[in-house]
Amino acid sequence: MGLIEFLLSSMAIVSLGEGLNCYYPMHDGEYENSGMVCQWKHDSFYYDKKEEKWILFPEDPDDNFIEREMRKRYWKKKQEKK
Repeated sequence: MGLIEFLLSSMAIVSLGEGLNCYYPMHDGEYENSGMVCQWKHDSFYYDKKEEKWILFPEDPDDNFIEREMRKRYWKKKQEKK
C-alpha cells in the first residue's frame, strides 16, 4: 500500500469515527466520548434514575454548530420514542 492509499484510508476511518461520535453521543459514567469535532464531556450529561442511563442535556451554550445540531437530533429522536 502506497502513502496516498494509506492517507486516504486513514482519513476515511477517522471521518467515520468522528461521524459516529457525533451521531451517537454516549456516556457511561466513566468514559468521555470526546472527539475532534464533537466533544461530549461528563458535564454534557445527567443521570436519569428512572431510565437508568445517562441522558444528554437539551442545551449547552458551549456547543459548536455540529454539536448543537446533533443535540437537536438526539432530542428529536428521544421525543419520537415516547
